[in-house]
Amino acid sequence: MFDIIRSLPRQLRQGYERAKGSGIEAAERKYGAVYLGGMGGSAIAGDILRDYVAGEMTAPFRVIRGYTLPPNEGRLLFIASSYSGNTEEIMALLRQAKERDADIYTITSGGALQEEARKHGYPLIPIPPGYPPRGALGYSFVSLLYLLRGFYPGVDAEADVERTSRHLEHLAASYAEAGEGSPPFRAAREIAGKIPVIYAPSHLESVAVRWKGQLSENAKVLAFVGIVPEMNHNEICGWQNVPEALKKFYAIFLRDEGEHQRVGLRMGITRELVEPFAGGITEVRTTGKSLLERIFSLIYFGDFVSLYLSFVLEVDPMPVGRIDELKRRLARFPQYDSP
Repeated sequence: MFDIIRSLPRQLRQGYERAKGSGIEAAERKYGAVYLGGMGGSAIAGDILRDYVAGEMTAPFRVIRGYTLPPNEGRLLFIASSYSGNTEEIMALLRQAKERDADIYTITSGGALQEEARKHGYPLIPIPPGYPPRGALGYSFVSLLYLLRGFYPGVDAEADVERTSRHLEHLAASYAEAGEGSPPFRAAREIAGKIPVIYAPSHLESVAVRWKGQLSENAKVLAFVGIVPEMNHNEICGWQNVPEALKKFYAIFLRDEGEHQRVGLRMGITRELVEPFAGGITEVRTTGKSLLERIFSLIYFGDFVSLYLSFVLEVDPMPVGRIDELKRRLARFPQYDSP
């Protein structure tokens, strides 16, 4: 897992080159809606894209996590993204997209999805096999970024990916040392024994969700996410009652220079209100110049935190036994398409 997490800068650079080598042209801007069907790391790739090009996207873009494709207006572009190619939710969405006569693109390393793409001639961007799905985020993200590049013509995605890759390589010099000189390692030591609660401004929601997933899968700890300003209108009241239980929670504030001025003010006040009740609290700030650099600087930090927390807790970060057991139990029941 250390090598996989360390490889994120290389994944971004190589993944974009692989996507370019796929021979797939950019999807044209002729659609009423663009839906990405994805779960786990594949869905996070869509969330990151949404946060990155939120002000540039020329068509409504949604990430669909589940079995049912929502209604759409106009012609639909559907992207089926499954690292294994066997994610049952995505195969259910794919069948519904076919019934709607949607234009379909695929991103996968193999499995049933690859077979469907070859059988029906769906454009396919292949990504390398052999990773746990959460470990292939770089490949999944840049494949999607490349495929949809026609929808944000004002964004120089290729140059931004190269800058981001170089920035992460610079960060790796300190992040990839499992000792007190590593900021993610120090954060993991502080979090150990607590339940992380990750707070982020709305334009970094994808980053907070990635932190949650990585902490759960790699370190096998529960984690929760709250978005500012939304949590100021409800969740903030929860930091008050049952004080002995609240001491088991560790609050992590993800900050960015690009956050709205009022959001920044809210996060500072929220920290002051939470700190007396939490069992620990910290802020982690983005680094880098472009929004993509800043987004991935926090993702990289969080990935290493999850890895080092697994070291501290003496758990193997690779297996995901609860997911495997869930799949084994699901396999006892026949699959069906949701109405």
